[in-house]
Amino acid sequence: MKSFLKKRWHSLPINVMTALLVFTLVAGGAFAYLDTAQTITQTIDSAPEYGSIVADNFVTLDNVVAGEEFSDTSHVVVVEVGTDGVGKYLCLRLIEATVDPYDKYSVTLATGILAGNRPAGSSPFTLNVRKGTVTILEASVQLTHEGTYTLAESILGTAGDDAGEANVRVEITLEDDPVPVP
Repeated sequence: MKSFLKKRWHSLPINVMTALLVFTLVAGGAFAYLDTAQTITQTIDSAPEYGSIVADNFVTLDNVVAGEEFSDTSHVVVVEVGTDGVGKYLCLRLIEATVDPYDKYSVTLATGILAGNRPAGSSPFTLNVRKGTVTILEASVQLTHEGTYTLAESILGTAGDDAGEANVRVEITLEDDPVPVP
């Protein structure tokens, strides 16, 4: 036993090394039993019911002549506002780069004054975006009632002097915030 206590490993006493090793193993074993469990409770809500927007994906304007005015009032946009869509903003955007071939161009969405075109208690409204003497590329209105809004779509304009094909892009979205007022 005495010879064991005198032994050294790299100038460290073996008995000190042995004690440290035994202590480390015992302490590590004790900490292995210290454990914690966490329970995460969460509520999973159903997807929000914002509603839907139904509009023609493509509108073809026939008989547009260079340098002359044109109009089309034969289209309808239907906005169905769900429970979570109340208070959201219906936004209309005219993508400026797509109206370059036109001297003037205007897209209007309007409920009209007939009560059947909007939910009971809601006010009539008109959204208009245009390029011309005054250019307004974005417009929005807050939808205050759940239900169906039926909007008449009017497209008016004056074609530029060059003949060819043009594809104007208009975006209709339901958003949290109104578009900035010009």
